[in-house]
Amino acid sequence: MTSSTRPSTLKHRPRHADDHSWPATPGGDLVSWLAPRLRVVLAALLTAAVLVVVWFQSVRPGPSAYAGSGLVVASGFDVSAQATLTSSAATTAEYAGVCFTDAAGARVDFPLTRGAELGPAPVAFTATGTLPAGTYSFVACVRADGVWSDAGRSGALVVAAGSAPVTATTGPGNPPEAAPGPAGPGDAGNPPATGAATAPPPQTPVTSPATTAADAPAGTLPVGDLPGWRQVLAEGFDTDVPAGRFPGRAYSQHWAGYDGFPDSSGSFRYATRDVASVHDGVLDLHTRTEDGTALGAGVVALLNGDGTWGGRTYGRYSVRFRAEPGAGWGAAFLLWSDTDDWHDGEIDFAEGMTTATTIDAHNHDLLTPAANALSVFTPATWDQWHTATVEWTPQAVTFFLDGRRTGTSATVPTRPLHLVLQTITGKTVPPAGSRAHVLVDWVAAWEHA
Repeated sequence: MTSSTRPSTLKHRPRHADDHSWPATPGGDLVSWLAPRLRVVLAALLTAAVLVVVWFQSVRPGPSAYAGSGLVVASGFDVSAQATLTSSAATTAEYAGVCFTDAAGARVDFPLTRGAELGPAPVAFTATGTLPAGTYSFVACVRADGVWSDAGRSGALVVAAGSAPVTATTGPGNPPEAAPGPAGPGDAGNPPATGAATAPPPQTPVTSPATTAADAPAGTLPVGDLPGWRQVLAEGFDTDVPAGRFPGRAYSQHWAGYDGFPDSSGSFRYATRDVASVHDGVLDLHTRTEDGTALGAGVVALLNGDGTWGGRTYGRYSVRFRAEPGAGWGAAFLLWSDTDDWHDGEIDFAEGMTTATTIDAHNHDLLTPAANALSVFTPATWDQWHTATVEWTPQAVTFFLDGRRTGTSATVPTRPLHLVLQTITGKTVPPAGSRAHVLVDWVAAWEHA
């Protein structure tokens, strides 16, 4: 006898090929089940990110505002300066103190305090130094995060030989908005150690002694000694030498070149013999790329007159130049250590990219040569003729451009340096098709008599 029985209840649901063991969803569609849940999760994450950004902006300190005053005492050429400074927030400034500018608007090198700790409480910084006779403006100043700021209003001071002590002060005021501290292309990232100056608007030129003592009209090679200077080189590049043969017999007694090694940034290879030529009364440094390699030049002056290496301690140098610009290429006319030791000094009296709208000058600090004791940025374009001059004496390094004094630094190298006419880059390889011509009309040099 057969009896019908009820099937027993299954304890485990059988798994089929389309069963992923997810809770039942309408139509069994996994995507339909996940989509709304993913939207909720993403919305929560986005909200959290917004909250983090808002919190960061609320707690991140903004740029500090500075206020200060200056007290300056001059006794003859000896100057003592004190800046009293405050900052709206705790700040470690690269430099702080009193900054001086001469009557021509050029920044004058004067000692500043490094690594200054500033905050809402007033802090005083004192320095002493010497200044040449003249009229100066001064202001309490700060450099933090690579940006120079004037802290308050400026004052005026007259320095004269044998004068009785003179005291001048400045009062606090609303400081102007800080402008980014400039860095020259050949010295990218090198912060000024005691200030950076931008040349003032055009004014009555201060005539360089080169054009008055030698009675040479502007743009003409000056020939002859000057008061305090004995001429050791007057080069007009009058004999042609084709590319591939420089310096050749015509120039080997006074010039040599860097060849066969990379520049310090690794962005090009020195190939002076192939890059340099002389034609039409100019030295032509034709920078370019060949076979995938960027080629530049470094032309070294040999001031002994017999083809032997060696610079001078102190001197006066003038170069008349212009460029046919090329992207990524620049030039630097500089004085460099005879022993290749950066701590001996580096004086760049004309430097910049050929496409730039300034011609820069830098006197490097001797203790920390990656920084500049003085930087000057003069509005001018490289596609026009200019004459750059530096006077290096035991007392100062002074820059001129087109007969106008643009800056003076009291940081003075005391070891022999030699003149180099050098092409540069922005420390990156120039575009493959880019070419430039750096043209030098003449070079003149004097030793300190």
